[in-house]
Amino acid sequence: MNQQNKNYVNKLKELIHNAQKIALIGHKDPDGDCLGSLLGIFGLIQQMKGKIEDDHYQMHVYVDGETPDNFQFLPDISKIDNKVSDNIYDLTLVLDASDKNRLGTMKSVFEKSNITAVIDHHITHKPFCDMTILEPTYSSTGEMIFQLAKVWGLNITQNIGICLYTAMLTDTGRFIYSSTSVNTLLAAAELMGLGVPFDKIAQEVYGSDKKEVYLAKSYLQSQTIFALDGLLAIIVMSRDVLDKFGVYQKDVDGLAESLRDIAGVEIGCLIKDLGSNNAKVSLRSKGTYDVAKFSASNGGGGHARAAGFNLEMTAEHCIPWMIEALQTYIEGAK
Repeated sequence: MNQQNKNYVNKLKELIHNAQKIALIGHKDPDGDCLGSLLGIFGLIQQMKGKIEDDHYQMHVYVDGETPDNFQFLPDISKIDNKVSDNIYDLTLVLDASDKNRLGTMKSVFEKSNITAVIDHHITHKPFCDMTILEPTYSSTGEMIFQLAKVWGLNITQNIGICLYTAMLTDTGRFIYSSTSVNTLLAAAELMGLGVPFDKIAQEVYGSDKKEVYLAKSYLQSQTIFALDGLLAIIVMSRDVLDKFGVYQKDVDGLAESLRDIAGVEIGCLIKDLGSNNAKVSLRSKGTYDVAKFSASNGGGGHARAAGFNLEMTAEHCIPWMIEALQTYIEGAK
């Protein structure tokens, strides 16, 4: 963590100490890094300020979107609220969000705060808070929270460690993305040394699909479209298919990674039908092509190997659009 950010971290500690009402907000449709970072810093703030009591201080955690089933094991997961509040907060701390629109409906909670701060690691970050703690070279926001705990001189309990390890595990693709650094692995090793059950976490996150989810993924994979001489693989997640198997969009998010892992495929593309001429595009890259740059040019963002954006068109119309747009991008990147 650079010196400027260490100064901001110390200033944030002061803001937290003085705040009576604190909101923690993650990005819409939360992933492992978002949830792990939120709950990790939730535990650290509790350690700093003591037990939450109405006459002492208030702290609430907000996310627009349901928590995926494979993250229900996280400590304090029940603290996360997906309902918009009218409360006015002394301090709102945003975790793992690259711009204000990523907050979804929780943008209204954010906008009523007296002071705002954000902790993020996305290279496509667009500043939107009073204080920005940004470290694009870090593997995850969870790794940033790990270092923040060091700067604050706080103990990483096993529960906090579970949250931070989950954040790092998931945002590095099980520690295989190029964003995984020596410091990432040292942080993970330290958490393991504290007794964090790394094997059980991996089982919960990656090995707990329900039969219905497995069947839905299998069907969707059988509908894969290959284009651009096999460099691009696309799956469209229609609402009809989800209804047929009785699953939710959040249950099959991992399909984008599965597409990328096919031999010869450089970019995996999962198109999610959101209805009303609206679709969400999730992109995963082996590394040859920077999907964050492509996504940013279309109003989205993310990482070089994992990014996304929204399109105002039906999911089916997205297919030819994506093929043409990515062909232009790939040719320009040569």
